[in-house]
Amino acid sequence: MALFSLMIALIDDFIGNEFQQFNTIANTVVLYVFNQNWTHLMERFSRLTSWQALLTVGILTIIWIAIKGKNKLLEYQYYVIAIIGGFLLSKGLPLLFNMIMTGRVVSKNFPSEETLLSIVIFAFFMYVVVRHSKNSLLNTIIVSLEILILLVITASHIYLGYQHPSDLVAGYTFGGVWVCLVILLIELSRLLNLLKHSTPSK
Repeated sequence: MALFSLMIALIDDFIGNEFQQFNTIANTVVLYVFNQNWTHLMERFSRLTSWQALLTVGILTIIWIAIKGKNKLLEYQYYVIAIIGGFLLSKGLPLLFNMIMTGRVVSKNFPSEETLLSIVIFAFFMYVVVRHSKNSLLNTIIVSLEILILLVITASHIYLGYQHPSDLVAGYTFGGVWVCLVILLIELSRLLNLLKHSTPSK
């Protein structure tokens, strides 16, 4: 619900073209913290959104479900839905907003395709690991690592001037709403299956 509220607020600000101050502040902070010596490292960080990196995480997700998953078919089905939906949203939403804002000077990358897909892939991997692991240390490491990865992706894209900070944040928000919806549907499906099997047959 929090992400959904943020998504509505971002859409409203985008239509009102009210991101200039936010983008200016974010750009200033990143360029102040990271000087020219960070260029090579930032280029490496930016590759975390490449299809090779996302494919690697996707394969790890599939392997983890195969090893740890209790309802593998259900999780695979929703994982495919999450990826297809994320891909369609990453391609369709920028086109939709560009159509809405025809004739006005706004970003053509709202929301960011790269961060939208990244959060869908990375967040689903984090979900399946935490969902099926009883190791609190592993769960803490995975969650912390995921947050760090998303932060360095954002910093690198801002530093290299690939996209506006507002586009990156919007990508995370839209992708976050989508992956949370998919996870909610998975858990509801689990609950329904549990109730179905626990109900005594007449």
